[in-house]
Amino acid sequence: VKGDNAVPGVSGCSVWQIAKDHIDGFVGNIAHRVQAIVFCDRVDKA
Repeated sequence: VKGDNAVPGVSGCSVWQIAKDHIDGFVGNIAHRVQAIVFCDRVDKA
């Protein structure tokens, strides 16, 4: 996620990451967080 330079895909990515956090529980899982970051980065570069 590139912050202020966000593109339309990034907002949806943020929702996806939040959903993953809820699925993984309050604390979440580092592996899934990394996966979300990689996914967001790919969306941002697409």
